[in-house]
Amino acid sequence: MLRPSILCKKLILFVFLCTLLFGGGCTTVSISKDDYDFIITDLNTVYYFRWNNNETPSSGITLVRSHERNEDRVAYWKNMFWKSGDYFFTKTSVGEGMKVYLARINPNNYSVKSVRHTSNDVYSCVADENFFYVTSVFPNEIIFEKYNLDLDLVLTKAIPSIKGITLPNQIVPVGNKLYVLIALFPDGKKHGYVENRLWQMDHDFNITSDVDLQFYEGGYTQMTTGKNVLYISQTTKGILPSGDAGPGNQILTYDLTSDSMISQILELDTNYPKDLVYEDSNNYLVVFHDFTRLHDYAWTFINLKNGQQSVLNSDVLGFDLNIQALPPYFTVYKGLCYILLDKQLVVYNLHDQTVDRVSLEEFNLNIAHNIMFKTIED
Repeated sequence: MLRPSILCKKLILFVFLCTLLFGGGCTTVSISKDDYDFIITDLNTVYYFRWNNNETPSSGITLVRSHERNEDRVAYWKNMFWKSGDYFFTKTSVGEGMKVYLARINPNNYSVKSVRHTSNDVYSCVADENFFYVTSVFPNEIIFEKYNLDLDLVLTKAIPSIKGITLPNQIVPVGNKLYVLIALFPDGKKHGYVENRLWQMDHDFNITSDVDLQFYEGGYTQMTTGKNVLYISQTTKGILPSGDAGPGNQILTYDLTSDSMISQILELDTNYPKDLVYEDSNNYLVVFHDFTRLHDYAWTFINLKNGQQSVLNSDVLGFDLNIQALPPYFTVYKGLCYILLDKQLVVYNLHDQTVDRVSLEEFNLNIAHNIMFKTIED
């Protein structure tokens, strides 16, 4: 049996170590290190949270623990997180010395593997079950790269930009094919003219099909896939008197079974649709609008079964708008859409269209980056 003096010393040491690990200013709990539901990261810190009641956002959250990020303190590009197996793959913003990194993150223990990219930027990227695909844009060519899931570079291919500047806005893997959404700005054309094209490639970046989407006065910028359909966002259309791009408000549909356009076009009530996420269990399309043009954070939720739309924006949510250089991160998980802001986590239920808001103010997030849910249950 321990003497009281020894027991007291051990207790003091335990409290001291807990102070070093958890710090002050926020509530922590003494529980198993694995007893958390999700991770939130910002520019400096990794936070581990659990729901207070069985994954119910309205019950609130408890901070389990936090620690400093041990990788380079660069921002993750928040609309470029791609899940493959137990990992998330992404790119970073440009850091010190014009360095850009590719990263693989395990949300089950927040282990991060990163490699410096071969250029000073990544234009688009995506992961499937086998590879991480990355593009870079140069005046005379596009560089396509394929990495394995350990971030070893296995293939590089340059495709010349013959007619003018060529931008690979989005890559979507479907089976043994890659679909690449292309914006081509031909030399010698008037301001505002752009050829929107859809390349079909094999996994070695050989172009097997080049489809003209027959839209030349604006930009198709992003796409996603759901139930054998590609959904493609028309972000801009026409030119405003100021010379800026005018508003688009449509989602184009493309049949992957027949590799042909579908006559159905989704008309949106809010302009400048951009980032798209498809949710399978409720058959919803989630649209994040281009905040740099709309000057607001806005999401449209489209019920693809009946076409009904609902919109969340700063007016509906009632938050003070603080537009940042990087868009807020959002993701869909188990039928809920999570929108991560610096001061609150907004949760939209796709099944019953209810909204919960979880305050994050006490944690003083410094540019919230992303939320990642554990892929392995305790």
